[in-house]
Amino acid sequence: MEERQLKNIKRYLQSEDVQERIQQYMQRGRSEATVSIGRVAQLFQLKESKLRDWETRGLLKPLRSKDITGQRQYSPAELDKLAIIKELVDEGGYAPSDIPPDIDSIWYSISRSEGQQDQTLKFSGAQVEHTREADHMPIDQRVNYVTAIAHAYLRRCQLYSCWLDITTA
Repeated sequence: MEERQLKNIKRYLQSEDVQERIQQYMQRGRSEATVSIGRVAQLFQLKESKLRDWETRGLLKPLRSKDITGQRQYSPAELDKLAIIKELVDEGGYAPSDIPPDIDSIWYSISRSEGQQDQTLKFSGAQVEHTREADHMPIDQRVNYVTAIAHAYLRRCQLYSCWLDITTA
């Protein structure tokens, strides 16, 4: 590619209105991107029946395909929520019945609260920016990333719970 052409492209992409349009397209793409139940089961190493059970319990709300099959389709937000649920069930020892349907809201309130000064994960401005970068990762890498974050916060919650037990005894 000619250097002059590359400069023109860069100049064009620096335009505020162009950047705004591109961001809108990206956001629309992310909001409409979904993953089938089979692929989700594979990514999270779960059986499809378990995903359906968690849906019945109100923990998950997958979209349905518009065709005649009505296949379950999971959005990026549902995948994030699933990573939290999987961590709580597999590693935290919680039963699905113990988990509230709004666990994702609880997760986000914990992970984004001010003053969370944990050594394993600090959500400074740079860390939040790094988290936003995860939106651009392939779905399997994003699942691994969110699972790692869930592990770290579960450990933090367990340590905090132990600390509360000690200080209130």
